[in-house]
Amino acid sequence: METNDMWLMMRKAYKYAFDKYRDQYNWFFLARPTTFAIIENLKYFLLKKDPSQPFYLGHTVKSGDLEYVSMEGGIVLSIESMKRLNSLLSIPEKCPEQGGMIWKISEDKQLAVCLKYAGVFAENAEDSEGKDIFNTKSVGLFIKEAMTNHPNQRKNSYKGEKWKSNKKEMCKVCAMK
Repeated sequence: METNDMWLMMRKAYKYAFDKYRDQYNWFFLARPTTFAIIENLKYFLLKKDPSQPFYLGHTVKSGDLEYVSMEGGIVLSIESMKRLNSLLSIPEKCPEQGGMIWKISEDKQLAVCLKYAGVFAENAEDSEGKDIFNTKSVGLFIKEAMTNHPNQRKNSYKGEKWKSNKKEMCKVCAMK
């Protein structure tokens, strides 16, 4: 597709995924190529959710009266949400193909506006301890934080030695923050 309009690309991706896979999947995950996600953790989290309910998941952000899921960590839509979104994609009054003429709003906000018309609302994905499930940090930032929080591992890795600390702890830092 020859466009830089992220909203237009997102619409086309959702339409294609729904048309081709609606009978095969209950959940649809859209993320940027730079998004760091552990899909096995996401699958485990989704086992406790009902895909026949109209909601979408991710890291929620509030902008005025609009609560939406940020594209930074990826967005998961239930099959019911996909059905409702698909029915609105052809109604420009409720889900315009192009952003406003005066200002351009981000694709995740445009998605939220369309889904709001369909009765689908954003849900912040948190684990049992209230920690966010969806990562909004880059892999580079994860590495920087891990190196700062575990300086002995950095020193040992430069010497070519094996990590002397608990690998499980290091994995937890990467996967849970």
